[in-house]
Amino acid sequence: MNLFTISHRPVALILALGLCTALVASERSIADALAVAGASLVAKGNAEQGKEMLYKALANDENCPDALFELARLFEKEGNAHTACDFYQRAALVYAQENAPSTIAKRNEAERRIKALNPFAPRLNALFEDYALDLDRLVKKTPDSLTIDAAAGRVSELKLAALLAPEKMPKFIAAAQKASASPPTSTLPDVERELKALGWATVSGVWVKKAPGVYEAIDGKLEAAKANGSIDLFVLKGGSGSVKACVRNGFNDPKFMDLTLSGYGVLFKGRECRVYGPNDMVMKYFNGSLDPALIATHPLPESLPKYRATVSVTNEGALEFTVNDKRKSISNNKQLPKAGGFIIEVTGTMTLENPRCAGQ
Repeated sequence: MNLFTISHRPVALILALGLCTALVASERSIADALAVAGASLVAKGNAEQGKEMLYKALANDENCPDALFELARLFEKEGNAHTACDFYQRAALVYAQENAPSTIAKRNEAERRIKALNPFAPRLNALFEDYALDLDRLVKKTPDSLTIDAAAGRVSELKLAALLAPEKMPKFIAAAQKASASPPTSTLPDVERELKALGWATVSGVWVKKAPGVYEAIDGKLEAAKANGSIDLFVLKGGSGSVKACVRNGFNDPKFMDLTLSGYGVLFKGRECRVYGPNDMVMKYFNGSLDPALIATHPLPESLPKYRATVSVTNEGALEFTVNDKRKSISNNKQLPKAGGFIIEVTGTMTLENPRCAGQ
């Protein structure tokens, strides 16, 4: 091996990678060329070789419309009306999706042949088109995420994209795809209703429903004017922020400082969950202060996909915290301040499951 050979290996590798990329990009061009060759062979009376060439075109690109169209014509000549109709249908749909001026005549011809071969096809297509309009009307009347998800599910189940031209597809599908591609900026009304049904009076920030009972929160906050009761939630692993859940949240907000919190509760941050309540040492040296202070830290196991926490308080001042089945109780103290209500607050982006609160 000489120096010349070694120095040119990177160049050869780059050329090879470029060739692979070019081959992938040219699959459609190859399919189009094979379709033209196949159609030419058929026109010269060599139907079998032409058909083989057309199938090779589809092997390179299964949606090559010219190959589909020419095969449909062949099947029609052979008396196979059912298969011919299917191929005309596929060809017409691809022509419609690509919407190239040069293929308008072939698309129109394919649609005419479909009507001739299967008189019921236009009627069936009309039914699907009417159904698409009905779905649009439904979503317009009830534009919540549950309705949109259900309607999109029907579009998928019926494979409408393989049956209808783009201009006949339900309009809400394109709008939903555009919305999903953009970062959410508000909480949908139905998501807010769901969170309020879990016991919360005020929903702020952005909450996006990801699955039944699962919500991605972006600088989100849930509040309820309660003095006694409990908060229960799951925090899913991952995310790029922190989550606090507090009862009696009436203390000065320390902005998620490590040693204090704005209420009695828990703080999920990084790979641990910190518990805050009246600290004996703080009470002893700061004139009986009942401010929330760090009293326990629980590491969050990497093996778990989500972590559960509950915080409860009674009228008698009994506090109880549970993090992943590890419980810590605080002795009754009727002097605990009762102001501030209950709160779950997300800083950054985190995903929560069933963030509930109950009480009075």
